[in-house]
Amino acid sequence: MAATKSDKPGAGRQPRPASVKGAPGTVTSASTWKRQTVEGTLLTVPSGAVALVRAPGMQVFLKEGVIPNALMPIVQEAMVRGTAPSDEDMGSLVDDPKKIQEIMNLADSVTIFCCIDPKVQPIPVGEVIVAGIPTAQVIPFGDPKRDPDILYVDEIDFNDKMFIFNFAVGGGTADFAKFRA
Repeated sequence: MAATKSDKPGAGRQPRPASVKGAPGTVTSASTWKRQTVEGTLLTVPSGAVALVRAPGMQVFLKEGVIPNALMPIVQEAMVRGTAPSDEDMGSLVDDPKKIQEIMNLADSVTIFCCIDPKVQPIPVGEVIVAGIPTAQVIPFGDPKRDPDILYVDEIDFNDKMFIFNFAVGGGTADFAKFRA
């Protein structure tokens, strides 16, 4: 099945293969559970690109330490409610440049973690000598040190990353529209 572009959240999602769903009343094998995480789901993001992504849920990001501390209260409250963060929650973040940066870092981390194909890599860092001291520095766009065959997370549109984030944490369609706004 080919994914198509649509403005609807979740458009392009393909249903899980029938082999993943067991017959009613039967036990699902361990390999089938694992395959759900490995195989992923086709997802069309707002830019029209299609990626194969996994949707582990917010609990995995909490366990993996992906959620920045400053965002933890908002994420925990959203989990208790079972919804995406509210407009009020999100509005409180845009007034704080540090929290905006943390949202961007979170979107990057989730995109790297969830994208199966294409595989997304962290922003590349190289070593430069500053005043005789080796120092780590981000390798900028266009630098020949960047591998042209690798998709780096800073080469993906922020709206696409947030779309992947919402899909990964399992937000509902109505909540997704509020979250993206």
